[in-house]
Amino acid sequence: MLLVRLVKNHPLPDGNKRAAWVTLRLFIEMNRWRWIDYPSVDESERAVLAVAAGEWTEEQSATWLRAHLGPPEGDRPAPGP
Repeated sequence: MLLVRLVKNHPLPDGNKRAAWVTLRLFIEMNRWRWIDYPSVDESERAVLAVAAGEWTEEQSATWLRAHLGPPEGDRPAPGP
């Protein structure tokens, strides 16, 4: 899962947890998924810190995310001409 990989692999010298959260949000938006239960700042922080501390597995992180997301809205537009 994208969030777990970015948090755990430390691709940046600083800000990996923040970058992982923003990247996850952008990925969700770009793929037209929707938040059915948008997590609070505190809940989001707890989730990202749990991943970073190794308290959550990738599967636990995915389960948490599935509880907050709904399927994509509508069909994707056809590619341009």
